Amino acid sequence: MGVAATSKVVTSSNRVSRAVMIQPGNREWVTVIECVNASGWSLPPFVILSSKAHQSSWYRDLPLDWTVGVSDNGWTTDELGFEWVKHFNQHTAARTAGVYRLLIVDGHSSHATPEFDRYCADNKIITLCMPPHTSHLLQPLDIATQTETPHTVAELQQKVRYLQERLRRQPESPTSVAIRQLAKSAQLAMQSAAILVEENKKLREENQRQRYKKSQQRQYIASEGVLQVQQAQQLAAWRGRRTVSLISFDVKGAYNGVCKERLLQRMKARGIPQKLLQWVEAFCSGRTASIQVNGQTSETRELPQAGLPQGSPLSPILFLFFNADLVQRRIDTYGGAIAFVDDFTAWVTGPTAQSNREGIKTIISDALDWERRSGATFEAEKTAVIHFTKKAYKSATEPFLIKGQSVSPKDHVKILGVLMDARLKYHKHIARAAAKGLEAALELRRLRGLSPAVARQLFTTTVAPTVDYASNVWMHAFKDRVIGPINRVQRVGAQAIIGTFSTVATWVTEAEAHIPSAQERFWKRAVKLWTDIHALPETNPLRRNTSRMRRFRKQHRSPLYQVADALKSIEMEQMETIRPCVLAPWEKRVQIVTENAVHLQVRDAFM
Repeated sequence: MGVAATSKVVTSSNRVSRAVMIQPGNREWVTVIECVNASGWSLPPFVILSSKAHQSSWYRDLPLDWTVGVSDNGWTTDELGFEWVKHFNQHTAARTAGVYRLLIVDGHSSHATPEFDRYCADNKIITLCMPPHTSHLLQPLDIATQTETPHTVAELQQKVRYLQERLRRQPESPTSVAIRQLAKSAQLAMQSAAILVEENKKLREENQRQRYKKSQQRQYIASEGVLQVQQAQQLAAWRGRRTVSLISFDVKGAYNGVCKERLLQRMKARGIPQKLLQWVEAFCSGRTASIQVNGQTSETRELPQAGLPQGSPLSPILFLFFNADLVQRRIDTYGGAIAFVDDFTAWVTGPTAQSNREGIKTIISDALDWERRSGATFEAEKTAVIHFTKKAYKSATEPFLIKGQSVSPKDHVKILGVLMDARLKYHKHIARAAAKGLEAALELRRLRGLSPAVARQLFTTTVAPTVDYASNVWMHAFKDRVIGPINRVQRVGAQAIIGTFSTVATWVTEAEAHIPSAQERFWKRAVKLWTDIHALPETNPLRRNTSRMRRFRKQHRSPLYQVADALKSIEMEQMETIRPCVLAPWEKRVQIVTENAVHLQVRDAFM
């Protein structure tokens, strides 16, 4: 094979001198002669370099059984072809079961010299030479190794027909019979390869779907679990006739703003081994970037503050160590804190919002102190304060001073994509979810020529998730007064699937389009979340909340209480607990010892 993309022929104007091949730029040709046995093993490569001589210092970790030859232009010659057949005889003589060996070679002239044929005859080697420029079609391997090999069955059939036409004009000979047999073998191999490629494609697609499904399920449990824990604490405070005062921060450029030195320091303080610290330091160092605008790319420059890469699965784990000091607060009756990537939320409880003011000031002071020590930045415009209470006299409107800006309490805040109001009615969030779902349903209705099955699948994957996001948090507020906008989304989605009239009732269009109603989807998601919660370990805050649900009074029950009450006859405690890791990192593992295969054979021989 050659390490070059193009070549040039230099000739004189009068065509007297012989054409000379020159190399393009600083590239040069390298030829590698490979040979594969039908049983699956291969010969060591025979490498030909463009040089007059070669030195062992040119190579690093080169296997001892490789052979290196040289030529003027890096191509094989008659002399090197003769040396290769000696190389072939040396490595196959001891591994031959019978007397003769069959060697199938291409039509290169170095394989058809008298010295080559005489040496093969003396060493019981039978050669079968394929016609020139047909090795890519007749090569008898199960897997194609040359780029000229047909990549489709139709392409192979076309070339086989062309070859058969050429053979039909020639008299019958052993060579023509062998070529026909090789063509049939190539057809069978290509058909088998096509079947394997199709099966491999289906397996890859299924594997990708399963990976995406699992990642979505983990994200779904994580984000909704955070909201469930927070809402459960708010309802618990209300049952104790207390007011919840909450403040939410957003870290600007969370991953990009991570200071490597602070990250390593905090990981070391939590007992991470030195080898892992060195690996993380290398992971966060030496990153480069370039800017591309309208097809023009700037020069690559090193990033002095690289932070954590956005797309790496390791970045969320490392960010947990980075902001652990900020989030590490005990969740109890008097307050707590939660975080999801760059969103940090903390709260305190007390008799009134005025009594919680000092607690909120303490949280602000701790957060700003962490900001200074970490090199991070909180976005002041995204910082929000809210007092959760159903009684107006327990609320307060005095602003808080954060980084020189006045932040007044709001009647609703956005936490992890959910608009939470002070009375936990979720009217604004439901209206917002219905508006976004209606926009997606109208986009679906604009598509023409879709079959009902395809349109139904698009509705399930694009429209329904837009409406159903975090429904386990606000489904208890989905009452008759706010059900209208969601039903309109259902009706427009059904029209996109089967084309019903706009005056048809919603429940009729849902039945005709074979889509579940919004209430059915919400309950299905709630039952799934309730089941998944019981698979969490006892250390998870959401898992601990489920054990106290059945002791709640009638007031201020959490949304999952309805599901818990409906499924009270089903035993959930016997479910298998799925832990984050099979074995904790600090637990001692089984030591793996590998022995040399030769030692095992010697040991087995004397046992």
